[in-house]
Order: sequence, then structure tokens, then C-alpha cells
Amino acid sequence: MMPDLSQSAETRRLSIPRGAARVFRLLPVVAGLVLPAALIFLAGGCGRGKPEARHKGDLPYAVLDKAFQPLRRDFEDADGKVRLVGIVAPTCGECIDFAAAIDQMLLPAIPGEDFEVFLVWVCVVPPDVDVRARALAEKYADPRIRHYWDGTGRIGRAFGRHAGLADGASAYGLFYLYGRPDTWDPEGKMSGEPPEYNAILDGWEPAQPRARAGKHPRLTLPPFSVETLRSQIEQLLAEPDAAAGAGRR
Repeated sequence: MMPDLSQSAETRRLSIPRGAARVFRLLPVVAGLVLPAALIFLAGGCGRGKPEARHKGDLPYAVLDKAFQPLRRDFEDADGKVRLVGIVAPTCGECIDFAAAIDQMLLPAIPGEDFEVFLVWVCVVPPDVDVRARALAEKYADPRIRHYWDGTGRIGRAFGRHAGLADGASAYGLFYLYGRPDTWDPEGKMSGEPPEYNAILDGWEPAQPRARAGKHPRLTLPPFSVETLRSQIEQLLAEPDAAAGAGRR
């Protein structure tokens, strides 16, 4: 005959100390306080505490420093070309779709070397890591796309400030289109910047573009359309290169 365990089980339940019972009842309350704080901490920790310069020769992107170099120099060196600058995050689904559309649809539709794309992969949330950016840069490897990585998220905040985002919010899924003579350095100050120049602390922002497109939850943007971009790029390519007769910057 099976022994009756109901009485012993009841005794074990009643033998739990009252203090321990109070602790168990408080666990949901403590979790409700601790978990949101932990999430806030993680959300604000994008790229912090990591070395900035992790650039190795075999990487398919360039790592941005505090001066947003080499992106700013590359942008100026490409004057005379129409340029599309994209701020994209490696865990943003729309950003990845936009990058694929540029690589597979837009660039094949615009032959020649007078159009170039600068894709800046930025860390917006902790899962945005350099390994993801590397895989995407390797996947979308058209020679007219230059890839960059900013694990600090600084350039996303600089573009966000220019686009009208408040409180240091980061832009992503944002594309700026520039014409042949357009510059981010109209007064030629970049060559005289000190070695430790910090672009975001100095209030650097990109110049006003000819057109914007993309998708961001806090911005009202024209939708990203390959056909629209193609038409805008062709119009800009048809403009004369104002810098051709005056010498390059």
C-alpha cells in the first residue's frame, strides 16, 4: 500500500519561515524595479568602454574616430561626384533593405564613376556590433559603396541633431543626397583641426543635402525609393561640376 504523503507535504509547506515567505512575495516587486533600470543601462551603453580604433587591414569598412574621419576626408575627396550618404544600423531591418536596394538596384541603374555611396553603420542599441556591420559590408560590396563603422554612435547623434531629433537621439535609416560641388567644409577648416578634434563636441553637422529619404520612428522623411533616387541622381549628374574649372579642394 502506498504511504499517505499529503500530511508530510502539508507539514513542509507550513514549515517555510515567515521571513522567507515575505522575500518570495517581494521578488516580483524587486524584479519590476531592477529590470527597467538594467534595460536603461544597456540602452545607453552602446559602444562605451570599448577601444575606438579596431581597424585592421582586412576589414571591409573604415572605423570612424572622434573627428568622423576618414569619412569627412573621403567625402571632400569625392567632390565632383554625386554622393549619397546613409546612416544605417546593422540590426535595423529597413536599413538592411535599403543597403540591398542600393547595391542590387540603384547602382546597376547608374553606370559610371560619377556617383558614390557612403554607408555609415552605427551602433544605436547594444546588438549593433561590428561583427554584424562587417557581414553586411562584405555582402554589399559594390566598389562604389564605401562602408564605415561607428561603434560609439556619435555620428548618428550628429545627423540626428541636424535632422531635428532632440536629446541626443540617434539618426538611422536616413539618407542624404549631395551634388557634385557640395561640401561639408565650406571654409576649409578641416585641414587645421587639432589631432584630438572631437566633431560632436564642436557641434559638427553635415551640410544641408539636396534631398533626404529613409525611415525613422521620430522623423518625417520622404520614403526611400530607388526610382525617385535614380531620377534625383541623374538630375544632379547633369549639373555642371563647378569645381572643375577652379581646381579641386
